[in-house]
Amino acid sequence: MDNERAKARAVANAVIAQHRAKGARVRGTEQDPVTPGVRIAILTGPNSNLPGMLSAEIRLCKAALLYGDAVTLYSPNAFMLQGFDQLATADTGARISFMRAVVPVLDPEHGAELVAGLDTFEGLWRKRRRAPHELLAVAQLERAFAREWNQVAEVAARILEDAGAYELVPALRSGLLEVRPIVEGNLDLSDDLDDEVIEGLMARTGEVLADTRTYPLFDDMISDIVRAGLREGLFHLPTRTSTHARQVGAATGLFEMLPTFPVAHVEEVLSARRELETTLARFRGALTEITQAMAAEALDEDFSEALADLWVAKVEPAMAEIRELIRRHGYLRELADRATANTGLAGAGLGLLVANRTHAPDLVALGTGVAAAAIRAARDQWSARQAIRGEQFYFLYGLNERLAQ
Repeated sequence: MDNERAKARAVANAVIAQHRAKGARVRGTEQDPVTPGVRIAILTGPNSNLPGMLSAEIRLCKAALLYGDAVTLYSPNAFMLQGFDQLATADTGARISFMRAVVPVLDPEHGAELVAGLDTFEGLWRKRRRAPHELLAVAQLERAFAREWNQVAEVAARILEDAGAYELVPALRSGLLEVRPIVEGNLDLSDDLDDEVIEGLMARTGEVLADTRTYPLFDDMISDIVRAGLREGLFHLPTRTSTHARQVGAATGLFEMLPTFPVAHVEEVLSARRELETTLARFRGALTEITQAMAAEALDEDFSEALADLWVAKVEPAMAEIRELIRRHGYLRELADRATANTGLAGAGLGLLVANRTHAPDLVALGTGVAAAAIRAARDQWSARQAIRGEQFYFLYGLNERLAQ
């Protein structure tokens, strides 16, 4: 396990170094231009367990992607994902830098020799004018480098897969999710965090809390840090930030109470969000109303218990009403289907009209009556469907149904 952690740390550090080389920057206290909508900021602490390393990030991101319009993930574990995803299209120089950082850890026995070879290769590769023998050497080194790169890439990909990193790729590519580091610097996956990491983590947490435009969402580690910081006067929690935290915390808790949500993949969640987009605003309005009456705050240890009470008192009755409306809607749909099927009589009437003009008035009346019934049934069906989707908690109901498919 220690060896796997060392490998993961080496991969992550190399990726972060690559980001720095490209001029990626970590934002400080400056704020982005004001954009409308729900902007969620997720903060997670370091996790040294390689299998499922990103489990907390994935769980919170699924909820945030459903509820928010833009999601920023501050995570020392997830920051390596974005850079590594870009390495697939990185140029030779970037790949050499990455290899130089990870080879000594991934292949300790031959690490020094491989790094020396990389130095030679890079020197010749960057040289503007090469002698004939150097051109031959570069061609040979390029072939050897390609073989080594493929091996390192396979190991790194396996590490990221074990960590669960690729689960977040669809969200990153959708543009809804952005990943930033909690602290600027190398990723430390050790159990004992150094002072620089701790100070950076505290500073980043304070910045998120101070930004009253965001909806903060924390994992257990950061929640403990925030509670302790508030007790010691290290953090200030504005009223508006607290309100936003309660709303997004309630949304997350309610999503996780759905039986289909915990096992859903990020890609499935994104698909459900797109299908239910028009019903999200009413769900947000419902949460704004019901969380105003909550005595518990998002950071309170009994917040989950308060949500369970809220589910019993408000959410479950609303969901039961939706189910009843859908049952009635099914009856209306049955009536519409019957009426539509009966419109075949109008076609038969027209055929008979050609054969026997003496019965034309009766047949036309029959066709017109059936058509009118079909139109009324279809109109009632459409109205019922719109009424159901207009229920405040239809987003929650629809989410559970779509994830079950």
